[in-house]
Amino acid sequence: REKDLWWPWQMGTPRMLSAELEYRSADGGFNVSDSVATAVREVSSSLTSEGSLQFFVNKKPILLRGAGWAPDLFLRDNATSHSRLMRYVRHMNLNTVRLEGKFPGEAFFEAADRAGVMV
Repeated sequence: REKDLWWPWQMGTPRMLSAELEYRSADGGFNVSDSVATAVREVSSSLTSEGSLQFFVNKKPILLRGAGWAPDLFLRDNATSHSRLMRYVRHMNLNTVRLEGKFPGEAFFEAADRAGVMV
């Protein structure tokens, strides 16, 4: 449904959905359930007639404005600092970050999704 789509923050609401997952073994002896935050979006690109690369989110054109993202010098990985830093990204009018250096943990990607920032 269109209303459930995730959008970069300048284009709409970065809507997050909750997915309930349940794993069961065939003999029923092993059951695990979990809830995860997720987002639904389509990101694509194509070449323009001039040979430039045009990006799209949910079939709408977008101008990517981004910067390199280097991890915290002390390799701290927590949701609070990621959320704060994503606010800085938005204040700089960026919609994309490119990862450099150590790959961040799940908290980073969730903070980016919630802020409407593409990685």
